[in-house]
Amino acid sequence: MTVCVAAICEDSKTILGASDRMITAGIVQFQPAASKAYQITKSIVIMVAGEMTVQTEIMAELVPRVNVMLSQDPPPGWLNVKDIADVYASIHDALKTKRGERDILLPLGLTSETFISRQRELAPKLVTTIATELIGKTLPSTAAIVSGVDNTGAHLYVVEGGNVTCHDAAGFASIGAGWYHASSHMMFSRHEKNGSLARTLLLTYTAKKRAEVAPGVGIETDMYSVRGLGNYFEVGTHVIGELQVMYETAVAGHAEVERVAERKAYEYIEEISRPREQAGQASEQAPDPAPPVDDAPAPGPE
Repeated sequence: MTVCVAAICEDSKTILGASDRMITAGIVQFQPAASKAYQITKSIVIMVAGEMTVQTEIMAELVPRVNVMLSQDPPPGWLNVKDIADVYASIHDALKTKRGERDILLPLGLTSETFISRQRELAPKLVTTIATELIGKTLPSTAAIVSGVDNTGAHLYVVEGGNVTCHDAAGFASIGAGWYHASSHMMFSRHEKNGSLARTLLLTYTAKKRAEVAPGVGIETDMYSVRGLGNYFEVGTHVIGELQVMYETAVAGHAEVERVAERKAYEYIEEISRPREQAGQASEQAPDPAPPVDDAPAPGPE
């Protein structure tokens, strides 16, 4: 239960991201002081959502892998955002396999290797059952936004259940329980990748605030930016405070606009309904036409 939202701006040169601090671990939810945005390099950031016990295991393996990639000789230069997203996905899938081995194979005295090598010794029905359970094995729900800037510009990738999708075309991405509300705001506001830093900063913050109506989304907000290669920085609390004032002003202004619109709608309905009511009253008050006289001659041709 959470929300994370990121957006591209300044002609695909800058990334902005925002998240709450709500943590889900089993049946426990709380808001620690730590951010859910992990700075992987000076240009790449990962925001996570979902079951944090799983995310902790993934990130604990991902960071050392990235350090190995950076320590190559000769130095690799700026890492590609897509490569980091793929590493995250591969770790997720490996963890799923490991959990499957622990929960399904080990109770039978098997491992992934022995299950393959000893299939001829096992009953065909048992092999089919084990294979079906291994394939259907899932981890608790997790998602991640892998965002950053590399030599080809700013990029956004979402990893859900080991599946990697690119969101560069839309220019924004959101995950967590509040993803729908955040994405709706970005679409309704017609976010564009060539938008200014100022407008996208306010849009991203507002998208996160709009998502707070979803169950389990926290009210605390953390934000970051990657403005070019190697230029990662956290958005200061004083900036977030000013954004909150702007957001509250916008909400109050929107509420006033809605009140004016509702009043005009009421007056308009009253206006167009009045002639019909008067016409109806007039027809009720009009006398019935005089009945014909029985001995009056019937009208004939002239």
